[in-house]
Amino acid sequence: MSSSPPRPRRRGRLLAGLLLPAALLAAACGKQGDPAPPLRYTPQPGQDLVASQVGLEIELEMAYPKLTASGLALPGLDRVEVWQVVRQVPQAVPADSAGEPGAAADGSEAEGDEAGDQAAAESEDAAEGATAGAGDGGGTEPAPLEPLPAPAFETAATLRLTLEQPELDASIFGDRLVVRLPLSDTVPPVPQAYWFALRTSSGDDRSELSNQAILRPRLPPPPSPRGLQVTPGPDAVELSWEAAPDGLIGYNIYRREARSQRFAAPLAAVTPDVGTYRDDTAVQGQRYIYAVTAVAARGPLVESAVAETRELDYRDRYAPPAPGDLVALAEEGLVRLAWAAPAAPDVAGYRVLRRREGAADWQPLGDGLVAETELTDRAVEAGATYSWRVVAVDRDGNESEPAEVSTVAR
Repeated sequence: MSSSPPRPRRRGRLLAGLLLPAALLAAACGKQGDPAPPLRYTPQPGQDLVASQVGLEIELEMAYPKLTASGLALPGLDRVEVWQVVRQVPQAVPADSAGEPGAAADGSEAEGDEAGDQAAAESEDAAEGATAGAGDGGGTEPAPLEPLPAPAFETAATLRLTLEQPELDASIFGDRLVVRLPLSDTVPPVPQAYWFALRTSSGDDRSELSNQAILRPRLPPPPSPRGLQVTPGPDAVELSWEAAPDGLIGYNIYRREARSQRFAAPLAAVTPDVGTYRDDTAVQGQRYIYAVTAVAARGPLVESAVAETRELDYRDRYAPPAPGDLVALAEEGLVRLAWAAPAAPDVAGYRVLRRREGAADWQPLGDGLVAETELTDRAVEAGATYSWRVVAVDRDGNESEPAEVSTVAR
């Protein structure tokens, strides 16, 4: 789990440390004056909040605030509030039935007070443009929804969730704040849309609302892919799954290091008719976890839950190619061996062995690996027939098939 930024528990001590020198200085100067105002730690409001649907969860994500509204370093957060507005998204209706008086955007009777009437009207305006079938996976893709005017949002919003310790720490991943909200699996009679905003607090200092993130959930959610297989190879990791293109626009491929707690942005996105992916960015020596999700929409993202993960200890267990063009050139009292390096970037050296005709065992030449692609063997007897083997060895100790040559020493 990622550690959270520093907690703001020491603010009183910090404030006292800042004010005491100022008070002593004023006393030394013999001046009396109004006490300094207390320091404020109002967090800057988030500006990058996004909402997505992952199976039957809504995921809200934004950058963890690091500064106060005045630009100072923020000591930490004590509380995060999730505010939401839920509106029924009107389906396409005949022109002569539109604009019936007394109907609010959520289908209820219009409220009596002026602020409520205005908020409902502005919310309904923001939800216009959705077409028939929105939210159920069929029909034409609905038009995008717009943020609500700030007064309308604040009037209509309800507090969906408050995060405090320890839940708040569990929602911080590196420099990202991630909040998950459950979705009902019951399909509403009229599709709904959600407008979200977050408010953060440090002590008693509360931020302004963040930007609005809008989501039109898809119910039921897209089904999770099944049959995920992960196969390591010398140059890449091959993934495959059971493709089901009906009603989807594609798949997201995810990869994270095993020590990480969550998947970040997708590694790749593929079309719905594809059931394989080749990950040629995987680094040997790393331990990865892979997953694949089915995607129904990308703006905002609506995808299936992660149903299957596969962990892979991606180690180099693959032998390099054998050395090529091995030759043995006999000269008086010695034999010169030469060969071509194989096309493998991780070859660490070569193991050279020799056997005299009639002998049972191969004997290594030299200590350890030969770094060059040539070797001179001076321990030969004229007239005897010898064979040599050269094996390529990579950095992980994997050995190639041997290249072999024979000749008569002079």
